[in-house]
Amino acid sequence: MPFADWLRARRERRDEHLPAAEEARLLKLYWNRAELKRSLDDLEEEVRQLRDLLKQQQALLHRAGEDAEGLEQVLANPELGFGAMVHFALRGLWRAGRVQLQQVATEMRRQYEEQERRAQQTGLQSARRLRLQEADGRIAAAQEQVTAARAQVAAAERDLISLSSPWYYFQRQEQREVVADARIREHGAAAALESLRSVRATLLKEPLTEYTGLSVESRRWVNLHVLALAQVLVARLMPEGIAPQMKLAWQRDLGSLRYGTRTESLGRLAQLNGAASLLRTTAVVAPQMREQAERLAQAAVYRSGMDTLPAGVTLEADTAQLPGSNFTAAQLLADDYFEIGRLLLP
Repeated sequence: MPFADWLRARRERRDEHLPAAEEARLLKLYWNRAELKRSLDDLEEEVRQLRDLLKQQQALLHRAGEDAEGLEQVLANPELGFGAMVHFALRGLWRAGRVQLQQVATEMRRQYEEQERRAQQTGLQSARRLRLQEADGRIAAAQEQVTAARAQVAAAERDLISLSSPWYYFQRQEQREVVADARIREHGAAAALESLRSVRATLLKEPLTEYTGLSVESRRWVNLHVLALAQVLVARLMPEGIAPQMKLAWQRDLGSLRYGTRTESLGRLAQLNGAASLLRTTAVVAPQMREQAERLAQAAVYRSGMDTLPAGVTLEADTAQLPGSNFTAAQLLADDYFEIGRLLLP
Protein backbone atom coordinates (compact mmCIF):
# COMPACT_ATOMS: atom_id res chain seq x y z
CA MET A 1 0.00 0.00 0.00
CA PRO A 2 1.35 3.42 -0.88
CA PHE A 3 2.34 5.58 2.04
CA ALA A 4 -0.26 8.24 1.22
CA ASP A 5 -3.06 5.67 1.22
CA TRP A 6 -1.84 4.19 4.50
CA LEU A 7 -1.71 7.65 6.10
CA ARG A 8 -5.23 8.48 4.87
CA ALA A 9 -6.64 5.16 6.23
CA ARG A 10 -4.97 5.74 9.59
CA ARG A 11 -6.46 9.26 9.78
CA GLU A 12 -9.93 7.89 8.98
CA ARG A 13 -9.65 5.23 11.72
CA ARG A 14 -8.57 7.92 14.17
CA ASP A 15 -11.53 10.13 13.20
CA GLU A 16 -13.88 7.18 13.82
CA HIS A 17 -12.61 6.78 17.40
CA LEU A 18 -12.76 10.50 18.20
CA PRO A 19 -16.59 10.73 18.60
CA ALA A 20 -16.67 7.74 20.98
CA ALA A 21 -13.88 9.18 23.12
CA GLU A 22 -15.54 12.57 23.15
CA GLU A 23 -18.85 11.02 24.15
CA ALA A 24 -17.21 9.16 27.06
CA ARG A 25 -15.52 12.37 28.20
CA LEU A 26 -18.78 14.31 28.11
CA LEU A 27 -20.60 11.54 29.99
CA LYS A 28 -17.94 11.56 32.70
CA LEU A 29 -18.23 15.33 33.02
CA TYR A 30 -22.02 15.00 33.32
CA TRP A 31 -21.82 12.50 36.17
CA ASN A 32 -19.17 14.57 37.93
CA ARG A 33 -21.44 17.60 37.66
CA ALA A 34 -24.43 15.61 39.03
CA GLU A 35 -22.33 14.39 41.96
CA LEU A 36 -21.16 17.92 42.73
CA LYS A 37 -24.75 19.16 42.59
CA ARG A 38 -25.87 16.50 45.07
CA SER A 39 -23.02 17.42 47.40
CA LEU A 40 -23.94 21.09 47.13
CA ASP A 41 -27.58 20.31 47.92
CA ASP A 42 -26.52 18.32 50.98
CA LEU A 43 -24.33 21.17 52.19
CA GLU A 44 -27.11 23.69 51.67
CA GLU A 45 -29.49 21.49 53.69
CA GLU A 46 -26.93 21.18 56.46
CA VAL A 47 -26.45 24.97 56.49
CA ARG A 48 -30.21 25.46 56.69
CA GLN A 49 -30.48 23.08 59.65
CA LEU A 50 -27.59 24.81 61.40
CA ARG A 51 -29.24 28.19 60.87
CA ASP A 52 -32.48 26.89 62.34
CA LEU A 53 -30.58 25.50 65.31
CA LEU A 54 -28.79 28.81 65.75
CA LYS A 55 -32.12 30.65 65.75
CA GLN A 56 -33.47 28.26 68.40
CA GLN A 57 -30.40 28.74 70.57
CA GLN A 58 -30.60 32.51 70.16
CA ALA A 59 -34.27 32.42 71.17
CA LEU A 60 -33.42 30.31 74.23
CA LEU A 61 -30.59 32.68 75.12
CA HIS A 62 -32.87 35.68 74.73
CA ARG A 63 -35.52 34.03 76.89
CA ALA A 64 -32.93 33.15 79.52
CA GLY A 65 -31.82 36.77 79.56
CA GLU A 66 -35.41 37.91 80.03
CA ASP A 67 -35.90 35.39 82.83
CA ALA A 68 -32.73 36.56 84.54
CA GLU A 69 -33.80 40.17 84.23
CA GLY A 70 -37.25 39.38 85.58
CA LEU A 71 -35.74 37.45 88.47
CA GLU A 72 -33.49 40.41 89.31
CA GLN A 73 -36.53 42.66 89.44
CA VAL A 74 -38.39 40.23 91.68
CA LEU A 75 -35.45 39.77 94.06
CA ALA A 76 -34.95 43.52 94.23
CA ASN A 77 -38.41 43.77 95.80
CA PRO A 78 -38.25 42.59 99.44
CA GLU A 79 -41.84 41.41 99.40
CA LEU A 80 -41.63 39.51 96.12
CA GLY A 81 -38.15 38.15 96.77
CA PHE A 82 -39.30 35.73 99.43
CA GLY A 83 -42.07 34.59 97.10
CA ALA A 84 -39.38 33.74 94.55
CA MET A 85 -37.69 31.53 97.15
CA VAL A 86 -41.00 29.73 97.69
CA HIS A 87 -41.44 29.34 93.93
CA PHE A 88 -38.06 27.74 93.40
CA ALA A 89 -38.42 25.61 96.52
CA LEU A 90 -41.63 24.19 95.03
CA ARG A 91 -39.85 23.55 91.74
CA GLY A 92 -37.06 21.87 93.66
CA LEU A 93 -39.58 19.52 95.28
CA TRP A 94 -40.95 18.64 91.86
CA ARG A 95 -37.46 17.97 90.55
CA ALA A 96 -36.53 15.91 93.61
CA GLY A 97 -39.63 13.74 93.17
CA ARG A 98 -38.88 13.25 89.50
CA VAL A 99 -35.29 12.27 90.27
CA GLN A 100 -36.56 9.62 92.69
CA LEU A 101 -38.93 8.24 90.07
CA GLN A 102 -36.16 8.20 87.47
CA GLN A 103 -33.83 6.37 89.85
CA VAL A 104 -36.45 3.74 90.66
CA ALA A 105 -37.32 3.23 86.98
CA THR A 106 -33.64 2.94 86.00
CA GLU A 107 -32.69 0.62 88.86
CA MET A 108 -35.68 -1.68 88.45
CA ARG A 109 -35.16 -1.86 84.72
CA ARG A 110 -31.51 -2.79 85.27
CA GLN A 111 -32.43 -5.49 87.79
CA TYR A 112 -35.08 -7.02 85.56
CA GLU A 113 -32.75 -6.93 82.56
CA GLU A 114 -30.03 -8.72 84.52
CA GLN A 115 -32.49 -11.35 85.74
CA GLU A 116 -33.96 -11.95 82.29
CA ARG A 117 -30.57 -11.99 80.58
CA ARG A 118 -29.24 -14.46 83.14
CA ALA A 119 -32.33 -16.66 82.82
CA GLN A 120 -32.14 -16.52 79.02
CA GLN A 121 -28.46 -17.48 78.97
CA THR A 122 -29.07 -20.30 81.44
CA GLY A 123 -31.94 -21.64 79.34
CA LEU A 124 -29.96 -21.41 76.11
CA GLN A 125 -26.96 -23.14 77.65
CA SER A 126 -29.19 -25.91 79.01
CA ALA A 127 -30.77 -26.35 75.59
CA ARG A 128 -27.32 -26.47 74.02
CA ARG A 129 -26.16 -29.12 76.50
CA LEU A 130 -29.19 -31.25 75.66
CA ARG A 131 -28.50 -30.91 71.94
CA LEU A 132 -24.85 -31.81 72.51
CA GLN A 133 -25.87 -34.87 74.53
CA GLU A 134 -28.18 -35.95 71.72
CA ALA A 135 -25.39 -35.37 69.19
CA ASP A 136 -22.95 -37.37 71.34
CA GLY A 137 -25.46 -40.23 71.50
CA ARG A 138 -25.85 -40.25 67.71
CA ILE A 139 -22.06 -40.08 67.28
CA ALA A 140 -21.57 -43.03 69.66
CA ALA A 141 -24.14 -45.07 67.73
CA ALA A 142 -22.50 -44.12 64.42
CA GLN A 143 -19.08 -45.06 65.84
CA GLU A 144 -20.44 -48.49 66.72
CA GLN A 145 -21.74 -48.87 63.18
CA VAL A 146 -18.31 -47.93 61.79
CA THR A 147 -16.62 -50.46 64.09
CA ALA A 148 -19.06 -53.16 63.08
CA ALA A 149 -18.61 -52.33 59.37
CA ARG A 150 -14.83 -52.49 59.68
CA ALA A 151 -15.11 -55.85 61.44
CA GLN A 152 -17.27 -57.11 58.57
CA VAL A 153 -14.69 -55.90 56.04
CA ALA A 154 -11.88 -57.63 57.97
CA ALA A 155 -13.87 -60.88 58.19
CA ALA A 156 -14.75 -60.74 54.48
CA GLU A 157 -11.08 -60.15 53.59
CA ARG A 158 -10.00 -63.09 55.74
CA ASP A 159 -12.54 -65.31 54.01
CA LEU A 160 -11.20 -64.10 50.65
CA ILE A 161 -7.63 -64.99 51.66
CA SER A 162 -8.75 -68.47 52.71
CA LEU A 163 -10.03 -69.07 49.15
CA SER A 164 -6.59 -68.79 47.58
CA SER A 165 -6.55 -72.29 46.03
CA PRO A 166 -7.21 -72.48 42.27
CA TRP A 167 -10.30 -74.61 42.65
CA TYR A 168 -11.96 -71.77 44.63
CA TYR A 169 -11.96 -69.50 41.58
CA PHE A 170 -15.71 -68.92 41.43
CA GLN A 171 -16.00 -68.66 45.21
CA ARG A 172 -13.26 -66.01 45.15
CA GLN A 173 -15.26 -63.94 42.64
CA GLU A 174 -18.33 -64.07 44.85
CA GLN A 175 -16.27 -63.27 47.95
CA ARG A 176 -14.69 -60.25 46.24
CA GLU A 177 -18.20 -58.86 45.73
CA VAL A 178 -18.91 -59.47 49.43
CA VAL A 179 -15.73 -57.57 50.34
CA ALA A 180 -16.67 -54.70 48.00
CA ASP A 181 -20.14 -54.46 49.54
CA ALA A 182 -18.65 -54.48 53.05
CA ARG A 183 -16.25 -51.69 52.13
CA ILE A 184 -19.10 -49.60 50.67
CA ARG A 185 -21.01 -50.00 53.94
CA GLU A 186 -17.87 -49.08 55.87
CA HIS A 187 -17.36 -45.91 53.80
CA GLY A 188 -21.02 -44.96 54.25
CA ALA A 189 -20.84 -45.46 58.02
CA ALA A 190 -17.59 -43.44 58.21
CA ALA A 191 -19.12 -40.61 56.15
CA ALA A 192 -22.20 -40.55 58.41
CA LEU A 193 -19.93 -40.41 61.48
CA GLU A 194 -17.94 -37.53 60.04
CA SER A 195 -21.13 -35.65 59.19
CA LEU A 196 -22.40 -36.02 62.77
CA ARG A 197 -19.07 -34.78 64.14
CA SER A 198 -19.26 -31.78 61.82
CA VAL A 199 -22.78 -31.01 63.05
CA ARG A 200 -21.57 -31.17 66.65
CA ALA A 201 -18.64 -28.84 65.89
CA THR A 202 -21.03 -26.37 64.24
CA LEU A 203 -23.32 -26.55 67.27
CA LEU A 204 -20.42 -25.65 69.56
CA LYS A 205 -19.62 -22.58 67.45
CA GLU A 206 -23.18 -21.29 67.29
CA PRO A 207 -23.47 -18.03 69.30
CA LEU A 208 -26.13 -17.81 71.96
CA THR A 209 -29.10 -15.62 71.07
CA GLU A 210 -28.63 -11.98 72.04
CA TYR A 211 -30.90 -10.51 74.70
CA THR A 212 -33.58 -8.46 72.96
CA GLY A 213 -34.88 -6.40 75.88
CA LEU A 214 -37.35 -6.44 78.73
CA SER A 215 -40.39 -8.65 78.50
CA VAL A 216 -43.87 -7.15 78.67
CA GLU A 217 -44.35 -8.57 82.18
CA SER A 218 -41.17 -6.91 83.48
CA ARG A 219 -42.06 -3.58 81.86
CA ARG A 220 -45.46 -3.76 83.53
CA TRP A 221 -43.87 -4.25 86.93
CA VAL A 222 -41.48 -1.34 86.39
CA ASN A 223 -44.38 0.92 85.42
CA LEU A 224 -46.49 -0.21 88.38
CA HIS A 225 -43.66 0.60 90.80
CA VAL A 226 -43.11 4.02 89.21
CA LEU A 227 -46.84 4.75 89.47
CA ALA A 228 -46.90 3.51 93.04
CA LEU A 229 -43.95 5.67 94.07
CA ALA A 230 -45.48 8.74 92.45
CA GLN A 231 -48.70 8.08 94.34
CA VAL A 232 -46.81 7.73 97.61
CA LEU A 233 -44.90 10.99 97.06
CA VAL A 234 -48.02 12.94 96.10
CA ALA A 235 -49.96 11.47 99.04
CA ARG A 236 -47.21 12.65 101.42
CA LEU A 237 -47.39 16.18 99.99
CA MET A 238 -51.15 16.40 99.48
CA PRO A 239 -52.34 17.03 103.08
CA GLU A 240 -50.64 20.44 103.23
CA GLY A 241 -51.72 21.38 99.73
CA ILE A 242 -48.11 21.29 98.53
CA ALA A 243 -48.59 18.87 95.64
CA PRO A 244 -50.86 21.06 93.46
CA GLN A 245 -48.78 24.17 94.22
CA MET A 246 -45.64 22.27 93.27
CA LYS A 247 -47.21 21.26 89.98
CA LEU A 248 -48.36 24.83 89.29
CA ALA A 249 -44.89 26.25 90.05
CA TRP A 250 -43.34 23.81 87.58
CA GLN A 251 -45.78 24.63 84.80
CA ARG A 252 -45.89 28.44 85.17
CA ASP A 253 -43.25 31.14 85.45
CA LEU A 254 -42.54 33.20 88.52
CA GLY A 255 -44.10 36.41 87.24
CA SER A 256 -47.56 34.86 86.93
CA LEU A 257 -47.73 33.61 90.54
CA ARG A 258 -47.99 35.27 93.92
CA TYR A 259 -47.04 33.68 97.24
CA GLY A 260 -48.20 36.26 99.74
CA THR A 261 -46.32 38.54 102.11
CA ARG A 262 -42.83 38.07 103.51
CA THR A 263 -44.22 36.46 106.67
CA GLU A 264 -46.43 34.11 104.69
CA SER A 265 -43.56 33.19 102.39
CA LEU A 266 -41.22 32.45 105.30
CA GLY A 267 -43.84 30.21 106.85
CA ARG A 268 -44.31 28.46 103.55
CA LEU A 269 -40.57 27.94 103.20
CA ALA A 270 -40.41 26.25 106.59
CA GLN A 271 -43.26 23.98 105.54
CA LEU A 272 -41.50 23.15 102.25
CA ASN A 273 -38.30 22.24 104.08
CA GLY A 274 -40.29 19.72 106.08
CA ALA A 275 -41.89 18.42 102.89
CA ALA A 276 -38.46 17.92 101.35
CA SER A 277 -37.54 15.68 104.26
CA LEU A 278 -40.68 13.62 103.60
CA LEU A 279 -39.44 12.86 100.10
CA ARG A 280 -36.02 11.81 101.38
CA THR A 281 -37.23 9.23 103.91
CA THR A 282 -36.63 6.23 101.63
CA ALA A 283 -36.84 3.80 104.57
CA VAL A 284 -40.56 4.62 104.77
CA VAL A 285 -41.24 5.39 101.12
CA ALA A 286 -39.81 2.14 99.71
CA PRO A 287 -42.11 -0.24 101.66
CA GLN A 288 -45.13 1.92 100.85
CA MET A 289 -44.14 1.86 97.17
CA ARG A 290 -43.95 -1.95 97.12
CA GLU A 291 -47.28 -2.34 98.92
CA GLN A 292 -48.99 0.10 96.60
CA ALA A 293 -47.49 -1.61 93.54
CA GLU A 294 -49.01 -4.90 94.74
CA ARG A 295 -52.41 -3.24 95.14
CA LEU A 296 -52.15 -1.76 91.66
CA ALA A 297 -51.18 -5.16 90.24
CA GLN A 298 -54.21 -6.82 91.85
CA ALA A 299 -56.58 -4.26 90.36
CA ALA A 300 -54.83 -3.87 86.99
CA VAL A 301 -56.49 -5.13 83.80
CA TYR A 302 -54.70 -4.75 80.45
CA ARG A 303 -56.47 -4.29 77.15
CA SER A 304 -54.08 -6.57 75.29
CA GLY A 305 -51.18 -8.89 75.93
CA MET A 306 -48.72 -6.23 74.74
CA ASP A 307 -49.98 -3.29 76.81
CA THR A 308 -47.63 -2.17 79.59
CA LEU A 309 -50.05 0.22 81.30
CA PRO A 310 -53.34 -0.90 82.88
CA ALA A 311 -56.62 0.36 81.53
CA GLY A 312 -57.64 3.70 83.02
CA VAL A 313 -60.78 2.25 84.58
CA THR A 314 -58.77 -0.18 86.69
CA LEU A 315 -56.44 2.62 87.81
CA GLU A 316 -59.52 4.42 89.16
CA ALA A 317 -60.51 1.42 91.28
CA ASP A 318 -60.68 1.90 95.05
CA THR A 319 -58.30 -1.00 95.55
CA ALA A 320 -55.65 1.00 93.70
CA GLN A 321 -55.88 3.97 96.05
CA LEU A 322 -53.18 4.70 98.57
CA PRO A 323 -54.58 4.47 102.13
CA GLY A 324 -55.22 7.92 103.51
CA SER A 325 -55.45 9.55 100.09
CA ASN A 326 -58.10 9.70 97.39
CA PHE A 327 -55.56 10.47 94.69
CA THR A 328 -55.64 7.57 92.22
CA ALA A 329 -53.04 6.51 89.69
CA ALA A 330 -55.39 7.60 86.91
CA GLN A 331 -55.45 11.15 88.28
CA LEU A 332 -51.70 11.05 88.59
CA LEU A 333 -51.33 10.19 84.93
CA ALA A 334 -53.95 12.68 83.83
CA ASP A 335 -52.21 15.55 85.64
CA ASP A 336 -48.76 14.19 84.62
CA TYR A 337 -47.25 14.66 88.05
CA PHE A 338 -43.44 14.67 87.92
CA GLU A 339 -43.80 14.31 84.14
CA ILE A 340 -44.36 10.64 84.83
CA GLY A 341 -45.49 9.93 81.26
CA ARG A 342 -41.87 10.27 80.10
CA LEU A 343 -40.63 7.74 82.66
CA LEU A 344 -43.04 4.88 81.95
CA LEU A 345 -41.85 2.11 79.66
CA PRO A 346 -43.83 1.52 76.45
